[in-house]
Amino acid sequence: FQWNERLLTVLLKRLIRRVIDDGMGKEFPCTFAILGVLMQKKGKVQASTEIGNVTLLLLEKFKSDKIIYARTKMIVIATLGFQLQSFRSQADALLHCHKDLKFVGSIENAMGAALVYFGSYLSAGFPLGPLLESKLQIVEEFGYRYDKRSFAVLFKMLRQFAINLRQRSDNPSEFNGDAYNEEDTLNGMNEQKSKMMLRDSGAYRIQLAFIFGDRECMTSMLDILSTYPYTFHDVTRLHPRLCFMGLSAFAVKYKNKEVGEKCLEYFQKLTKAGSLN
Repeated sequence: FQWNERLLTVLLKRLIRRVIDDGMGKEFPCTFAILGVLMQKKGKVQASTEIGNVTLLLLEKFKSDKIIYARTKMIVIATLGFQLQSFRSQADALLHCHKDLKFVGSIENAMGAALVYFGSYLSAGFPLGPLLESKLQIVEEFGYRYDKRSFAVLFKMLRQFAINLRQRSDNPSEFNGDAYNEEDTLNGMNEQKSKMMLRDSGAYRIQLAFIFGDRECMTSMLDILSTYPYTFHDVTRLHPRLCFMGLSAFAVKYKNKEVGEKCLEYFQKLTKAGSLN
């Protein structure tokens, strides 16, 4: 049902009516948050944020269940909270979610929380440096240890992004370093996985291209990224992607004017709603 948004919305609303009549189980807050995610993808900033706030209040009843509590809180912050709240304000909460989920052995959720944490860390403008890179490498190795290769590759990519921002290189907008080599990685993946990785690596590379003035790379990344939807559940990955797509599109006067306009529309809507990002 997850790909049939209309059907999922109907089912969630029926579930809410059932809960009103029969009471709430511990899985309900996370299920309720999914309704907010669906609204977020439709651009309903205020309504989805309110659902996130209500979810966090409901969640307090199940604070003793660390998996339910940390997983649901992570989902709410990443998908709904960051629409209006600053990335800096919730970074520590996400780090606690990661630690709690790791402690109870919920490996995939712990990796997801770490990914959102480091995304918010970078978007908030916290310091770069060897300490950050070593932390990324620790989580990367943790992913490989528990057979979460897709997550591990994302942390390799993040680490290379941080290195390229900090260290001098001939081609800072390319991913061909010791931490992550894009060509080698994509060659070892099937078409579906490589398409997802291209979206994520493209989002980082277009930031580097804009920062270092690589107009050719900006254009090539726009050619790739403009083929993906302009919505995504994880705001820490969607926000910088659309930000630098828009900046790059206007900087190079990209052939498809709709690209820059769509990105600008996203931020205008958030600004109107009072976003701090």
